Amino acid sequence: MGREARCSARWGKQHGDATALLETSEIIVRGAFRAAAPLADLRNLRAGGGVLRFSVGGDDVALQNSG
Repeated sequence: MGREARCSARWGKQHGDATALLETSEIIVRGAFRAAAPLADLRNLRAGGGVLRFSVGGDDVALQNSG
């Protein structure tokens, strides 16, 4: 079982409150929408100011900590 955090999520054109789950081989977002991606496919990964940002499959993703 991986780690999870409540967040404000934007994945491409989708956005809303969600739970982000970090599993062994993928990141999963569930809540206002559902999305998942293998960790090996994440590109341009960066973190700062409580926001995790990356690109995957042509989508820009931002996961902002909700506390």
